[in-house]
Amino acid sequence: MDHQKLFAIMSGSDRSAKAHLMRPGLWCAGVFYRCGICVRNRMYDWGILKSNKLSRPTISVGNITTGGTGKTPMVIALVKKLLAMGEKPAVLLRGYAANEQQQSDEVDVLRKELPDTVPVVANASRIAGANEAL
Repeated sequence: MDHQKLFAIMSGSDRSAKAHLMRPGLWCAGVFYRCGICVRNRMYDWGILKSNKLSRPTISVGNITTGGTGKTPMVIALVKKLLAMGEKPAVLLRGYAANEQQQSDEVDVLRKELPDTVPVVANASRIAGANEAL
């Protein structure tokens, strides 16, 4: 199912019988997701899970939605603004939809739209990617 159809079901704009049947299931899944996130956050609060601090300020651009929500254009605009302010930003991403032979399309777009002086690092490990950029 593509993102637009799923969004139409979740938002209520799809008024079909199938959408009406799917919405309660999606609501239930949302409850389990919220509970899981709450437990995860508490584990960080209690010190069971550890966060890693970088030696530089970090801005995270993201959300639960995959693709098509404007994250990449936002990152490009943000990086250009930081460059104009005299900062030296780097872009870190996990590189979803990449395979061993090829980078993700997002990496290609970022490298094309940003100056060569801005490191664009794709690494499934956020910590390793951050260390590479630093």
